[in-house]
Amino acid sequence: MILYADRMTESMEQAITENNRRRRKQNRYNKKHGITPQTIVKGIFSIIETLSKGKGLEEIKIEDDMDTIQIRGAIEELTILMGEAAGNLEFELAAELRDKIKELKQLLT
Repeated sequence: MILYADRMTESMEQAITENNRRRRKQNRYNKKHGITPQTIVKGIFSIIETLSKGKGLEEIKIEDDMDTIQIRGAIEELTILMGEAAGNLEFELAAELRDKIKELKQLLT
């Protein structure tokens, strides 16, 4: 762990000590159970595949004749999806959703 500071504070020392304690405990557990830590490998999904798992962009059609209530409802749904995507570190999906939200907001003006 690398920290940058002019001096070691008590809270920094406590944090480092606790981190090292947890690391030792995890290493003992791993050794006891024959576990070799590995990097998580996840497949890369396209935005369409990810959205098709739940409510997605294809379910929220953007049409010229949408009324204000429909547009606001779509914005709310997309905002929730965008937050979930960002929380799941799916930033490309979150950006796509953000762009759709902007597109819908333009229809309100």
